[in-house]
Amino acid sequence: MSDKYYMEHSASESDWLNWFIRNEKNQYKGTQTTIDLVVLKFIDQQLCVLMTQRRTHPFKNQWALPGSYLHDDEEPEDTIQRIFSEKIGQIYTKQNSYLMQLETYAARNRDPRGRVVSTAYIVYTHQNFKKNDNLAWKPLIETGQQPNLAFDHADILFDAYLRTKDQFTWQPNSLYSLGDSGGFSLGEIVKLKAYLFQQDYREINRANLRKKLLPFLEDSGQKEKISFYKVKS
Repeated sequence: MSDKYYMEHSASESDWLNWFIRNEKNQYKGTQTTIDLVVLKFIDQQLCVLMTQRRTHPFKNQWALPGSYLHDDEEPEDTIQRIFSEKIGQIYTKQNSYLMQLETYAARNRDPRGRVVSTAYIVYTHQNFKKNDNLAWKPLIETGQQPNLAFDHADILFDAYLRTKDQFTWQPNSLYSLGDSGGFSLGEIVKLKAYLFQQDYREINRANLRKKLLPFLEDSGQKEKISFYKVKS
């Protein structure tokens, strides 16, 4: 077992940091650029975020957003595709998702290894995901309130929640998190709104909500007793 492997996987955080400063700090001179993904899907009446449990220092065993450094030969879209492939084990498909840039995070001490500037993207999706023991879907609001997330990812989750809530009635991209390839029902829209605004879904006026969102919706083509929608392209 190499010293590097032991320090990253088995040593305490403080021992790892001392080793890192002595042996690898010089590799992180200057500003590094990363991309973090806030992947959101509506599951069991909650808007959930895909989190990964870190296996190495810093923040070993703590939950974090899937992310990666932006390689010199990559465009941001290439890095996003690579994060999906390497960290999530999926192929990112635009057909089942909506991608939007959230914010850039550049606090000087957000990463103990050095100056790291991260651009966060929200991915609203209804695609199916393979089981992965290192990943978990967690409720967005409740997870963002946890004190032990890695880096500044609690701040990113809070910003993602506020952006999603703010845009719900005038740019409802979060509807991409609903249903499946066959579309979604008005009932699912109501429960998404109830979660975002922390309401009882039974108290939401379904007719008024449908009227507000109808300009963004079209019939999914599903022939069922209830109407199924998809977001207008």
